[in-house]
Amino acid sequence: MTAKSLSKAMVDYSTAFLIWLFSIFLFIPLAEAVPTQPPLYPIVSFIIFVAIFSLVAKATSTFIEFIGWITGVLEKRGKMEKARLVKFILFEVLIIIDSVLVIPLLWLISPVFGGIALIFAIMAVLATLSVYSTSISEALVEKILG
Repeated sequence: MTAKSLSKAMVDYSTAFLIWLFSIFLFIPLAEAVPTQPPLYPIVSFIIFVAIFSLVAKATSTFIEFIGWITGVLEKRGKMEKARLVKFILFEVLIIIDSVLVIPLLWLISPVFGGIALIFAIMAVLATLSVYSTSISEALVEKILG
């Protein structure tokens, strides 16, 4: 993989973000305004969630390929610690972007789904942090001590 995978991921994330913006600020409020029984907004939220989730899943897999490529380039140059640090930072960014795009829609479908997804996102961030904590601390000590 090359930098083309990054551009593919960014296009997919941008598309998902635009759909997310329109859904949060236009479609879901319109669905809430329609007086029906059962409420219409969870159904609209679910439809939009499926669309966004498919884009986010595709973008995430492409971005993971990019992370593998960029860390491979750094490792070939002999920068193992920098590769681990870049991998950690990019995985954290990936988890946060995916969470921001998906959790609000799950919350609108059902607060239980949103809460469970939020717990899983926090666990993923903490798990990634625990895996890469030694390399982060070693890199910080190296920077401080020179």
